[in-house]
Amino acid sequence: MNWAKRLFTRRELHSELSEEIRAHIEEKVEELVAEGMPREEAEHAARREFGNVSLTEEDGREVWRWNWIEDALQDVRFGLRQLRKSPGFTATAILTLALGIGANTAIFSVVNAVLLRPLPFKQASRLVALHEGIPKLGYPKMGFSPPDLEVFEREQKSFSAIGAYQNNPIELSGQAEPDRVTAARISASLFPMLGVEPMLGRNFTPQEDERGHNVAILSYELWQRRYGGDPEIVGKAIEINRTPYTVIGVMGQRFEFPLRGPEDNGTPADLWVPMAFTPAEMQDWGGGYFTSVVGRLRPDVTLDQASGEAETLAHAIVASYPPAITGSFRGALELEVHGEPFQEEIVAGVRTLVLVLMASVAFVLLIACANIATLLVSRAATRQREISVRTALGASRMRLVRQLLTESLLLATAGGGLGILLAGWGRNLLLALVPASIPLPRGVALDGNVLGYAACVSILAAILFGLLPALQASGVTVQDSLRESGRGASAGRSRHRVQGILVTVEFALALVLLIGAGLLVRSLTKIVETNPGIRAEGVLT
Repeated sequence: MNWAKRLFTRRELHSELSEEIRAHIEEKVEELVAEGMPREEAEHAARREFGNVSLTEEDGREVWRWNWIEDALQDVRFGLRQLRKSPGFTATAILTLALGIGANTAIFSVVNAVLLRPLPFKQASRLVALHEGIPKLGYPKMGFSPPDLEVFEREQKSFSAIGAYQNNPIELSGQAEPDRVTAARISASLFPMLGVEPMLGRNFTPQEDERGHNVAILSYELWQRRYGGDPEIVGKAIEINRTPYTVIGVMGQRFEFPLRGPEDNGTPADLWVPMAFTPAEMQDWGGGYFTSVVGRLRPDVTLDQASGEAETLAHAIVASYPPAITGSFRGALELEVHGEPFQEEIVAGVRTLVLVLMASVAFVLLIACANIATLLVSRAATRQREISVRTALGASRMRLVRQLLTESLLLATAGGGLGILLAGWGRNLLLALVPASIPLPRGVALDGNVLGYAACVSILAAILFGLLPALQASGVTVQDSLRESGRGASAGRSRHRVQGILVTVEFALALVLLIGAGLLVRSLTKIVETNPGIRAEGVLT
């Protein structure tokens, strides 16, 4: 019989055991009666021979008993009764925890979406952002110029595919009023390299990377907003900068590219068109460093190996420059080519922000834990007689600590549940308040990672605010607690000392938060008061 069946069928098992014992005794009685003994004497004799029936039943039941489960359930039931007796304390503790856990969960949902979750592309860890740089001229990190990119693509061996993209504002016209949107020029290799396909239609072909192929792929949002989600949009003509283009595809609802984050080309596009560099762009040696480049590492190549090859290719690129161009730089043209994980490229501008926010709300949770611990220490004074009676009846200190921690865990569980509800609201508020210039994702899910984090934070909070009060409450001697004078002397001094420590910690944490907030406000004030050097009032784009 497995443990689950034993746990949930204990009453039936106990009844069967009692019935079996009674049947055994009755059988012995009938045997003695058949031998000529009066029934009453036979019953006494049978019971004497069998022994203590109650003790036998207890020994039999002990075999089926799962002590830790039953003790835990008993602690939970008793803890719930104790919390119901103090509704004011319980509500205050749960609300305080909900605010702390909710704030932590809301910010962690952003951290999870920005820093921890991989980019939504095929084998995103193999993607590398590539840059050119001319440090001597004050440009350590730039995009590629078209002629440099052509040389790099032709000579490199470390990447299985290279994709390029470049944002441009365009005028979209045709079926409705003209609209100014962002179009991304992309190489035909980009979307296949990322492992994405249009929801409707197809990707660009390599032939469409040449001039004269006026085709476009729409974003889902633009397709819905401007064209009403027309299912027959593929094959229809639109006008981009007053030039007819044919729609060949529509991307999926959740697809965004370029991703938010990088300084250059870091705005999601409304539509995509072929890169199709012009002859003038292909002759722009030493200029036009506006094209962002992403490469996919070959399976047997590491990032360090690719970086080493990129340094070598930088010399090959400079060697291809016309002499007139290299001479105009007067020896300052020390071109560099370097790469970094594409994930790092995306999150670099926002990592510090979200980590500062995460540290701030962690301090808020610590303050909440210190606050509740202070309340628990005060509440323990009213329960010392109860704890002493339980100690006198044989409860060990470990058993008492476990009971008190169970009550703390119940508070943390309720606070965590309410905190998750607040986290959903707080996450939406945070994303609504963040300016579009800050590269946070517009959609952040409360997924399994976030819920698991909330559960871990709740358990940790229960230990943080529950352990010290539990140890302090369970450490009072029976004699001191039962004597009113003893309770007022040593126990009172101990309780006040613990409360003093907790309040000091709480004020210290609050002071750190206050100073940090003051510095941020001061920095913001200086930014707002900065003179941009132009009169921007009344000027429109």
